[in-house]
Order: sequence, then C-alpha cells, then structure tokens
Amino acid sequence: MKRKRVTLEPELEALAVEWDGPMRAILAKKFKRWSRQLDLSAQIMAKDLGYVAPKRLRFVSVDVAKGN
Repeated sequence: MKRKRVTLEPELEALAVEWDGPMRAILAKKFKRWSRQLDLSAQIMAKDLGYVAPKRLRFVSVDVAKGN
C-alpha cells in the first residue's frame, strides 16, 4: 500500500531535511512539550501585563437568528 506523503511547511522542511523517521518522532514529542510551555508562559505574561482577551461570541442557531 502506497502512503500519501505529508507536505511540510517550508521552514519546517528546511529543518527536517536531514532527520530520519525516528528522529522526527523524538523531535515531534519535544516540540509538543515546548509548545505547551510557550503557550502557558504566554498566558502568564499576558495576565501579568493585564491583557484581557476579547470575549468569545456565543453560537446562535439558524432558527434563533431567523427569529423563529
């Protein structure tokens, strides 16, 4: 069975060109961990600076929007 190739973003492709499969798996786990750490640190920094995220809009069903 022939598998479909995954297209990487150009920046990632430039980094990953020399990595084999097992190395890509190891780095994928590391990048996930780093992503969570960066996200959490960004939330903490935003809170320290007093940034207030805009309120999310509530979903309204089509029937309610039409007035039925």
